Amino acid sequence: EYIIPAWLKAYPNIIINRTKDYGPATKLIATLEKEHDPKTIIITFDDDMVYSQHSVRDLVKQYLFDDYSKNAVITGMGFNFLFFQDSSVLYTPISISGDISLLVVGVSTVAYKREFFKDDIFLLTDNLPLSCFLSDDFMISAYLLANKINIIKASGVSYNPVLILLNKELPSSYTKDALQYGANHKGTGGNESNYVDCFAFLSKHNKINYKDAIMARSEAILNKPRGKLLYSRMVYFYYRYYLLGMIRVIPFLETIIINTMN
Repeated sequence: EYIIPAWLKAYPNIIINRTKDYGPATKLIATLEKEHDPKTIIITFDDDMVYSQHSVRDLVKQYLFDDYSKNAVITGMGFNFLFFQDSSVLYTPISISGDISLLVVGVSTVAYKREFFKDDIFLLTDNLPLSCFLSDDFMISAYLLANKINIIKASGVSYNPVLILLNKELPSSYTKDALQYGANHKGTGGNESNYVDCFAFLSKHNKINYKDAIMARSEAILNKPRGKLLYSRMVYFYYRYYLLGMIRVIPFLETIIINTMN
C-alpha cells in the first residue's frame, strides 16, 4: 500500500490528484491532464529521494534567466544512451552544465514547460510492452526527441556534478519493487535492460517515429571525436569517485584526529 502521510495531505497549497495509472510516468502525464497553460513550468521528483532545498529555485531561475534553456527540458542529471542498430547500448554520463542529453533522468528532478506536449502524450503508455511502460525516462525522452525538443543538463548550484550526488536515497529506493531492480521482476531487469528491450520494440514497430528520433540523436553523438566521449567519461568518474570520495572521508578523518588527540 502507498501510504500518504497525514501532514502532507494537510500541507498548504498541496493538491493530490487521483488519476489513471500511467505507470512511473504518472507524475508527469497526470499533471498534464490538469494543467493547460502552455507557459506553466512543471517540475517532477521521485518519491524515494531527499533533494536539495533549492532544487526548484535553481530550475525556475534557469528557465527565467538563461535564454539557451527557455525552449528545452532541463534535467538534473543527463545521459547519452548510444543505441546501435543491433539494439545494443552504451551510455556516457553528461557532467557539463548545458550539454544536450539523450535522456531525462527522473531521479535527479526534471523541469518541463506545458507547451512541449501535445494531446498524443496521453497515448504514451497505451499498447506498449511492460519494458516500455516501466521506462518512463526513456519513453518521455523519446517523445521529446520525436517532437524536436532538446533535453539539457541543469546549471543551477543544486545540480553541480558533485553536489547532486549528495542527494539522499530513501530506503524505499532499494526495495524489490523499485524500477532500478525491475519492479518486482515484472520488467526485464533494471532500467537499462528495460531501455534496451523497449528500444527493440520501438525499432520493430516504430511508434510515432520514436526509434528514428533516438537513432538520429545517438548517431550524432557517435560522430563526435572519440577523445571527447572518453574525456566526458573521465570527468564523470573523477567527480564521482575522487572528489565525492574526498568529501565523504572528511568526517571520518575528523573522528580519527579527535580520537587521537583524546
